Order: sequence, then C-alpha cells, then structure tokens
Amino acid sequence: MAESVGTHGWAEQVDAAAVALVHGLDLRQVGEVLRVDWSTERTVLFDDAWDVLDDDTDLFPVQLEELDGWVVVIEPNGYLTTFEEVLVALSAGGVAVSVFWNVNARYQFSLARRGELVRSLDPFIQDWEPTGEPLPEEAGLPFGEEDASQSAATVELARRVTGVSLDGDWLLGRPHRTWSTAGPPGP
Repeated sequence: MAESVGTHGWAEQVDAAAVALVHGLDLRQVGEVLRVDWSTERTVLFDDAWDVLDDDTDLFPVQLEELDGWVVVIEPNGYLTTFEEVLVALSAGGVAVSVFWNVNARYQFSLARRGELVRSLDPFIQDWEPTGEPLPEEAGLPFGEEDASQSAATVELARRVTGVSLDGDWLLGRPHRTWSTAGPPGP
C-alpha cells in the first residue's frame, strides 16, 4: 500500500460504507439531520449494525460517536451522507466531510463548509462530475491509480482535511451507539 494513504488499510476490509465527520453540531443535532429514531438505540459493532433492524429494509442503521471534537457518522453499507442536501445541512454549524465506497468501485469524497458544498469528487474516476476546485490536501494521493486502494486514499483525504484519524480498531472493532433512520431524503 502506498505510504501516502497512511494507516487506513482497514478500509479494504469493508465492502461498502459511508463515514462522515461533522464539526459544529453536537451528536443530537447530527441525529436530527439524519432523521434518527432515538428510541431504537443499541450498542453494536460495525458488522452487526444491520442486525438491529430485524430485516426492515425501509430503515438504515447509523452509528454516531464523538471523536477528537467531531461527531463521526458511521454508515455500514450506507450512503445518507453522500446526498448533497444532507452534507450541507450537517455543515451548517461549521464543517462536514463524507467519504463513501462500495463493491461497485464507486467512491466519493465530499466537503461542505457553513452550509455550502465546497468539493466533491470520485477519487477513482476523477473527471466524473467533480464539484469545486482541487484541495491542497489531495496532493500526492494515488487517486485514479488502479493498483492503489481508493477507499484508503479517500479516508486519508478526510484525515488531512479534518485532522481526525479514523483507526480501524476504533471504527470496526469497538461497539458504537447505533440507531435506525428512515434513510435517504425523500422528494
């Protein structure tokens, strides 16, 4: 793995996820933006998050934790924070960063500040509908390189932008508070 992607090899163990970092809103405010059903709280591992929903395919699990002054939104096999309107709302109090990848080789990095989308790109297919100018923090990352871990590089970009390191043991090996949410925003 390229040195420039840091210690995010754990991302290769995850088939699909979205992880967002939010600064400027507290955990409760983040949950309100995501339409969390607070009555469904459980504490489970990343891999067990879907089990708490009892096969209800209309609901999505979301894990919320605080880390280094940020609220971390963990979406096992999820994508709520990839929606521009959701990320923009999460950034209303400051900054929100979202990273996403799935088994279909889709990747996304998005950054919003104070209610405005600043940057969004697919690190693997860089000319696929990018928004905003490249960030200085993107320099040296192996985006678009077929042999490089795009998920690890995307997580490294989030670390560079936020200063928060997402450790695989913390994210995957530790139980997190988990709730159900109604899923993507409707029409």
